[in-house]
Amino acid sequence: MKHAHSNIEYYGSSSTTLLSSLNPFPECTTYSYLLECSLSLSASFSDTSMPILGSLSVLPTTKASTVIDRITEIEGVEERLSDAIRGCDANFKTQTPAVEKFLQRAEALFRELENALQNSSCRQGQSRSTGDADDPKPMVLPANFYSYVVSQLDLIGWDNIVSIDSRLTVIVLKTVDSSGRTHELRLELGEDFPNQAPICTSDLPIEFEIENWRPLSLHPENSDATSGVFMGNTSFELTSKKRSRPSVSAGLALVYEEFEAAVDSYQSLWNELDNIDANTCVLEPILPARRSIRERRIAIRASAGGISAVLSLDCKRPRTVPSSLRFVGATSEVSKLRSHFNEYVAGTLKCDDGLTLQWREDRTVRENLELCFGDIPSKNTADGGEFEIECGICYTNRLGEDGLLPDACCGNTCCARSYHETCLFEWLHSLPSARISFDRIFGTCPYCCEPISVKVKCARS
Repeated sequence: MKHAHSNIEYYGSSSTTLLSSLNPFPECTTYSYLLECSLSLSASFSDTSMPILGSLSVLPTTKASTVIDRITEIEGVEERLSDAIRGCDANFKTQTPAVEKFLQRAEALFRELENALQNSSCRQGQSRSTGDADDPKPMVLPANFYSYVVSQLDLIGWDNIVSIDSRLTVIVLKTVDSSGRTHELRLELGEDFPNQAPICTSDLPIEFEIENWRPLSLHPENSDATSGVFMGNTSFELTSKKRSRPSVSAGLALVYEEFEAAVDSYQSLWNELDNIDANTCVLEPILPARRSIRERRIAIRASAGGISAVLSLDCKRPRTVPSSLRFVGATSEVSKLRSHFNEYVAGTLKCDDGLTLQWREDRTVRENLELCFGDIPSKNTADGGEFEIECGICYTNRLGEDGLLPDACCGNTCCARSYHETCLFEWLHSLPSARISFDRIFGTCPYCCEPISVKVKCARS
C-alpha cells in the first residue's frame, strides 16, 4: 500500500481497468490474496475538490478476465466504491488533504471490496439447488484418460501438434497440403471423451464434422479386443501408404485422418482462389484470406467510377461458372457487363475474328474472366482505393451483419452515385412523389434528382 505521494505509481497499459476511465490522480495498490493478484484503486477530483472514483485496475493482466468476472458479479460495485470514496470527507477545501484522506482510506476500501466478493460468493452458493450443474471446480479425469490421449498423439505424430493445454483437453493439430498450405484443427475433449466425440473447429469452406466416430470406453471391462482404448493398448490396421504412422479404426488418429481427407478435397478450390489472389486486384476480403472464405470481390474495370465483380466458387467444382456472380458499379455499365457475361456463359459471345467464346472448365476461373472481359486489373496495375465504393446515403461500404455492398447505382453517368438497396428504398419511401409499381419503387436520385428505382423487397425487416 502506497500512502505517500512520492510512492504513487502509474501503471498505464500494464494494468486492465475494470471500472470507470478517468485519468487517475492519486493511486494505491495492494495485493489481494483472495483474488491472487494486485488491485490498483485511483481517485480523481471534481471542481469542488471532492474525491471520486477514477478507476479500479488489475495487475497483472493475465488474471484480469477472471477477476473481472468476479468483481462485476457484485451488484452496484462501482456505485458502492464511489460512495465510499466520497465519504472520506465532505468538507475538503483544498486538494492536498483530499489526497491524504483518500490514501488513508484506500486500505479500508480494498477490504470492503474483498468482503463484498466473499458475500457475493456465499449468496451464489446458497442459491444453487444442486452442486453438480454449477460446480466451478474443474472436472477430474481418470489417469487412463491421459494415457489414451498420449497414445493417440503418438499415432498422429508430435510434429503435427501445434499446442496442447495443461490438462490435455484442448489440442490443436496441423497438416500441410500438397501445395504447402498449413491447416489447423482444434479439438476440445469433454469429460465423456472418448465415449463422446470431441468438438472440432477448423477453417474449412464447409464445417468439418466427424463421420465415423465410435464411442469407446476407458475401462478394460467395457472395451472390446479391437478398440484397444485403455492404457494405450491400441490396435492397428494396415500401414497407410500416405505416411508411415499406423491407421486406426477409432480415436483421435482417425479424426486426424478424416481431417486430412477433407483438406485434400478442397485443393482444387484453394488453387483457383490462390490464382485469383496472385493475378487480380482483390478488393475483398483482405489478403491473405481465411481458407474458409470462397468469395472474392475483384476489380473488372477502372472506368465509370470503378466496376467490380463479387464471385463465389463451388467447393467441389471450382472451375464451373461461379454459383454467385454480381457486379458492383454504375447501373448502365453493370447492365452491359452482365449481358456480356451471360452471352459468354451461353456460348453466343463472338470475338473480333468471328470465333465463338464460351466458359470452359479446362481453363482456370481467371482465364475465363479475362476471355470474357479482356484484361482485368491486377494488384500491380490498379489502386484498390478507386473501387472502394461507399453508399451515398449511409456513407459506409458494408451494411449490417451480412456485409451488403452498395449494389444500386444512379444511371446518370455524370452522377453514378452508389447506394445500398436497403438505404435507397428507405430514402425513396420517404419521398411524397415516390410511386410503387409491381415489385419496384420509383423516385429520384438523392444527389442529381434523375429517376432511380429499387426493388421493394429490399426494405429492412
